[in-house]
Amino acid sequence: MKSLILTIAFGLALFASQPSAGVTVNYDELLQQAEKYKSSDVSKFNAILSTLQNNESQLTDEQYWLFTYLKGYATVYSGKPSEALTLYNKAFNGSNSIELKILSLRSILNIHAMQRQFEKGYLAATELHSLLPRASQTTVDHARVGLAIFYNKAGEFEQAIEEIRSVELSNADMRTQCFGKSILVEALYKTKHSSFDSAVNDSLDICSKAEENVPYGLNLLFKAKYEINNGSPGSAYELLSNNMSIIEATAYPYLQADFYSTLGAALFSLNDRVGSLSYSEKALEVSINMADVEPKLLALETLAKLSEESGDFAQALTLYKLYAEAEKAFLDETKAKQLAIQQAKIESIEKTNQIALLDKENAVLKAEARAGKEEQLNAQLTAGMLALLALATLMWAYKNRRMHLILRHKAQTDQLTKIANRSHFSAESEQLLKQRKLVKTPVAFIIFDLDFFKQVNDNHGHIVGDWVLTNAVQAVKPLLRATDKFGRMGGEEFAIMLAGCDAQQAMAVAEDCRQAIEAMDCSPSGAAFNVTASFGVADSTQCGYNFDKLYGCADEALYQSKHAGRNRVYLYHPTTQQSTQTLVHA
Repeated sequence: MKSLILTIAFGLALFASQPSAGVTVNYDELLQQAEKYKSSDVSKFNAILSTLQNNESQLTDEQYWLFTYLKGYATVYSGKPSEALTLYNKAFNGSNSIELKILSLRSILNIHAMQRQFEKGYLAATELHSLLPRASQTTVDHARVGLAIFYNKAGEFEQAIEEIRSVELSNADMRTQCFGKSILVEALYKTKHSSFDSAVNDSLDICSKAEENVPYGLNLLFKAKYEINNGSPGSAYELLSNNMSIIEATAYPYLQADFYSTLGAALFSLNDRVGSLSYSEKALEVSINMADVEPKLLALETLAKLSEESGDFAQALTLYKLYAEAEKAFLDETKAKQLAIQQAKIESIEKTNQIALLDKENAVLKAEARAGKEEQLNAQLTAGMLALLALATLMWAYKNRRMHLILRHKAQTDQLTKIANRSHFSAESEQLLKQRKLVKTPVAFIIFDLDFFKQVNDNHGHIVGDWVLTNAVQAVKPLLRATDKFGRMGGEEFAIMLAGCDAQQAMAVAEDCRQAIEAMDCSPSGAAFNVTASFGVADSTQCGYNFDKLYGCADEALYQSKHAGRNRVYLYHPTTQQSTQTLVHA
């Protein structure tokens, strides 16, 4: 009966697109229905929009702006985010309703995140925060969910946790609870929070009841990755295989690529090489035209390992190189994202300071206008305010300069090991090579990789893995000169640039580093194991002063070191494409 009534009401709404005498159309009700159906029933949503479009001239101003907002929503779904952004901005600027302004700004924020315009997104987030005190609790909760989504996409996971935990999800409808809890699960997973396990189970239960398959699938993948990282690939495989039909039914390419790559990794850990190969190739096929995203990285890594195990070293090397390129692109995007966020924060602070300075200047002008009969007092007051302005300006300039220095250091430093990150190391190395090329002095390049590092993470956890990375760096640093460049290239891979050193001198340095890492006492980590590293060495005499060429030569030597059994130092030789000198045998 309820379904029949809804069908009749909906039919009347559509019939109203051609109003006849005596028929009154309730446009507020139609707009409410459109808001209700916009994500649950696209066909009904579009039909209502068509009805409203035919009667657009009869809408009040606020009805028109809500209709404009809903058109923006439909435009996003049709794959035209830039056009949708124009509609959202029109609704935001035209409406006098604080509720609609917040809804529009939340959608603007989401598009900025989709288009990776994080600087604009952060400024929109700041403006959205300023509107919340004037809105209803329901609108505030929806806005904070949108803010949390943006912060997750921007890598500001702690901020996302803070936003979503301020929302009263227990009072929300099932769908809002599902999305809110899913956002929290992602942030908890990314920050390795202790409450992740209980949160993801709760979110899976809610999303299943809400029949929201996309967030359910995302939660499922986070749980499977958590199981793999904690040494339970069998549990991950069972979880994924039992829900394969749900994931594939979503037709969501990113979700499917992540699903297949995670399933491939789980099967690799379970020694099912055939299944691992099949799903990893499937993941690569789905993600091949996407940007360099995490599913593609995991698929390439698994396929490289499979090729290496099967003895196809040429294919393994090709896949490892593709993996390295994809990882570099991913890290570069992450860095650009962080810089955009930090720059937006600086602009927000500067804007606040400028407003404060303008307020002080206005106070001075008002004081002058009121002075009248007390000219002397006015002069003293003016002088005092100007002095205050000068002091405030100096303090602002000092703080702004200090913040710039801090942000630049953060952008150039690997947060875990406190040495140069890949981007900064590459830039400094290229500059050094240009200088040394002019004076024709040698430069040597060392690249090393911690052996079987993934086993440390799998067997002892990521906290112990981070301890190993940090202490390996501390073991190597005392062996280097102040002028040497030392950087983390990603994961467990590190590089050293030695100015004024030839290959033989670099081999000696690499050997000292290898011995220092091998001699590490790992007992303070709380686990019993040994750490070794494999090294590749090249110099400008062999490979020239081009950074990419020098890197490639050292990488070839590192590959030979790994192939020969690891815990070795190998020198690149330009004629045979293999090492000609080995300093260490495991």
